[in-house]
This record gives sequence, C-alpha cells and structure tokens, in this order.
Amino acid sequence: MTPHPSAPDALPTPAHEIEATGMPSSAGPREAAEPPPAEWPFRDVDPRTGRLRPISDEELQARYEQLRRELAEIDAQDDTPDEVYDEVFRGIDEERRRQGRPPAFEGYY
Repeated sequence: MTPHPSAPDALPTPAHEIEATGMPSSAGPREAAEPPPAEWPFRDVDPRTGRLRPISDEELQARYEQLRRELAEIDAQDDTPDEVYDEVFRGIDEERRRQGRPPAFEGYY
C-alpha cells in the first residue's frame, strides 16, 4: 500500500493520471528535456513550458472569423426574447447597487 501525503497543502492526484495507470503517480514534475506525451490535447500550448505558442497574424484572423461564424450560428438558434436578457441585466445591476458597487450593464437595457 502506498502512503498518501498527509500535509494539508498536498495536491490531489489528477484524475487523468489515475485513469491512465490505475493508480496515482509518485513521480515528480517532468523534466524540461523530456518529450511531451503523445496525447497532449492543447496544440496552442507548449507542453514543456506551458506557454502559448506564437501564431501568425493570418492564422489569428482566420480563428477570429471562424469564431464570429460560430457565435452567429449560436445566436441564430437562440429564441429567447430580448426582454428576458434586459430583466436579467437589470437584476444584476440592482444587486450591484445594493452592494455599493457600480452597475455592470447600465445602458445595455
């Protein structure tokens, strides 16, 4: 049986480690020179450094346009009347005023 850390600041074992191996990994952090795992899901993030990889202006523009198209499709599927959103925004602003905070949506409804 493997002893579990008892320190209050110990981090839990990530679920993907337990699922992949059947038991928690006791190994420390990966070395910088070690290659990334084959199933690394984030193409825009360097798995060794955790930093975003640079992309060209053309790729950034293409992603922006794709996002605009996807959001337009989602908006077209939404049949909620605008009055419902206005009521929600007013309610949020009223609660913020009650708390002494400035409104967040004033002028949008």
